[in-house]
Amino acid sequence: MTPQPGRDQDRAATQRRRPVDASMTLLKEIMERPLDPGYAEATSRSVSGERPSQSTPSKILTIIVLMALTALVTVAVITLRAPQDDVDEARTLLENNIHDRSDEYTTRKQTVDNLEGEIRQLQNENLSLPGQRLLEAAQQMGISTGATAVEGPGLTIELRDATPSDGEGLTSEDRVQDFDLQVVVNGLWAAGAEAIAINGHRITAMSAIRSAGDAVLVDFEPLQEPYEVEAIGEPNRLETGMAANQAGQHLQMLTSAYNIGVSTKTSDHLELSSGSDTVRDADIETRPEDIPALLGDDDDSTKSSLPGGES
Repeated sequence: MTPQPGRDQDRAATQRRRPVDASMTLLKEIMERPLDPGYAEATSRSVSGERPSQSTPSKILTIIVLMALTALVTVAVITLRAPQDDVDEARTLLENNIHDRSDEYTTRKQTVDNLEGEIRQLQNENLSLPGQRLLEAAQQMGISTGATAVEGPGLTIELRDATPSDGEGLTSEDRVQDFDLQVVVNGLWAAGAEAIAINGHRITAMSAIRSAGDAVLVDFEPLQEPYEVEAIGEPNRLETGMAANQAGQHLQMLTSAYNIGVSTKTSDHLELSSGSDTVRDADIETRPEDIPALLGDDDDSTKSSLPGGES
């Protein structure tokens, strides 16, 4: 196939007339006109103060749409904030039940306290020597179980939630938890405490320290910080024992790691009320005269005065 001189000459002439930067047209456009023509026109109009004209139907349609949206938002807000009769009625009923049960509990607890006082008074007035020994033994066991009010010297440990930073709320780690109080109470028992109370609630043989959310419950009653743990016993022995056992280390960890406030003080006189355990029935299969530890085997006069005793 023979070459065509005319075409080659035209192609050569076209290449001579082509700009040197013809291959960089896209970059040149980007450098010289970074804005799209539409954006450039809108910018020039904004600078010159010109505004695009809007037809009357468009204005009317815009106003109608805005009014419809405003009406819908208003109706939604009113509907959401309107009181719901069923919910309010149920809430009121629940609140009334809570108040009634709280009042009933307070009344019954006061009745129980009064009856316990009368029982103690009648026991002290009417029991003879053998019965008095049994009474003293029962009172001694009542101190251990928390059924008897006690007073004497002791140690007080106060725990407070950490102080929150500005604009920040407390997390669960910054609060005193039920586990912390459990460790402190067990540490006080191990250190030789004879009786313990938390915020006035006596810890008995049946007491439970639990949590419900961020609230700490003792015997199902919520407590508020600061939590004051009172323990009756020899103060120096309690302080030394707490410093040496795991409870003391736990308190140091709460202070250093979580900034929870812990303070300890001794007292010459503390008063702890009796606990409020649920009354339960028990059957005694052993007669009092068959318990040598209480009455003594060599006390013939005592045996003769008891039912079924030998004279």
